[in-house]
Amino acid sequence: MSSLVGWFQFYIRIVQVFESHKSFVIRTVSGNNKDMRSIQLTILAIFFLIPIQLWADSIEIIDTKPKEKADYYPWITFLSKGPAGLFTENVTFQVNRRAYRVVVLNDEIYTIVFIEETISGDEGCCARIASIRKLDLDQIYKKFGISGEISSFKFIKWQSATSFEFYIHKRRFLLTDIDKKQVLAREL
Repeated sequence: MSSLVGWFQFYIRIVQVFESHKSFVIRTVSGNNKDMRSIQLTILAIFFLIPIQLWADSIEIIDTKPKEKADYYPWITFLSKGPAGLFTENVTFQVNRRAYRVVVLNDEIYTIVFIEETISGDEGCCARIASIRKLDLDQIYKKFGISGEISSFKFIKWQSATSFEFYIHKRRFLLTDIDKKQVLAREL
């Protein structure tokens, strides 16, 4: 969000400079419509397209890898379950809720993060883990230029049923679309 504020401030400053030199610019291009059109397109690109592209570049696609079974429970150091939501596809009489969990495993120098999909019915009936996917922290480190050991993942809070915030090396991120095979990561 701060980068958008910075671009807005930059835009205001350019408009102020343009306003102070408006009569010179108008006199320079008043005789030629082609020149005016190219100046308008340049201004449009500078103030609107470039900031949008820079904002879009800050969102990275991160892979998750399926895991067959949850054989890691003795090593869990953190687990958080997000808000449950009702689902309508493939509903049985008993199972009608879906929630996601973030599971963090730490050993002395390395962190592993799993995203678990849990399903259940009313009042927790028939609860089970429907799927498990390992979050590729290596990709997050590479795509955001983070150096050091993959060991400082810290969950912050759920933003929605399919998104949460976390820290890595004192940098804050938002992970969205955790219900999909490829999730989206953005630095906040």
